Amino acid sequence: FQLTAREDVFAFGDITGLAETTQLPLPTATKVLKVLTRAGLLTSQRGAAGGYTLARPLEKINLVEVLSAIDGPPALTQCTDESAEDCERKTICPTRANWRLIHKTVVAALANLTLADLAAPPRRVSRLVTLQGLADRSLA
Repeated sequence: FQLTAREDVFAFGDITGLAETTQLPLPTATKVLKVLTRAGLLTSQRGAAGGYTLARPLEKINLVEVLSAIDGPPALTQCTDESAEDCERKTICPTRANWRLIHKTVVAALANLTLADLAAPPRRVSRLVTLQGLADRSLA
């Protein structure tokens, strides 16, 4: 398994090695790479010198893009899932507006975090979350 990481390139070859390193079954690792490639987050090259490379620098790929590619757009509840049918309680639900606000806040936080942030030491991500006003708060 070979991994190359520079400021502008993040690449790896050998899917088998990737699967072993991440402890994912080979079919799962292969499927995830294909999904990320179809979403335009990775580029692939066939052949002996082939492999996968990020389509853009780490700093330019946010977590909403990655999650959306794998699972579809983030949705915390049915009323925040744009692909779901409307909830039958929508007209009488006292929390619907709050769930929509919570959903927008979570999506905004994920959109402001990139793969570079995810790969950084935890203190950097903690600082970013704190700056966004989204740090853990006591409910007491």
